[in-house]
Amino acid sequence: MMLMKNGQSRVLIEGSYAISYQMPDRKETHIDGPVYVQLYDSTGAVETEAWSKRAIYFDSKSEFELFDSVRVLTQTERKLYSDFLKWSDVTDRITSDRIVTIITPTDSISGRGFDGLTDLSSYTIDEPRGRFLVD
Repeated sequence: MMLMKNGQSRVLIEGSYAISYQMPDRKETHIDGPVYVQLYDSTGAVETEAWSKRAIYFDSKSEFELFDSVRVLTQTERKLYSDFLKWSDVTDRITSDRIVTIITPTDSISGRGFDGLTDLSSYTIDEPRGRFLVD
């Protein structure tokens, strides 16, 4: 499934099986995995990739929800791991109310509750957890 915005590719999502539901009040597509997602930046280059076991696309909200063993990798080698992640095309942000782990080339952080940009260049973790060494 390819989603376009203003004539440019915005999101590519692939899965093993997909079924769409159309009801008067909502339209959604359930995708079983493995699921692979590519998010494109404004120039059309791949900005972020994600993998999960299943996903749901909500057409009316322009949102994806990824479930089960979610992995995210950006072009700057930032990684995110969680059991659930929501991406909104309207805000171009990813969020999660569950535990996330972010690994960058220089450090890592875990915690519950996440809100950030799709390239993971800026984010907030509501309840950070972990241990660190102070010299």
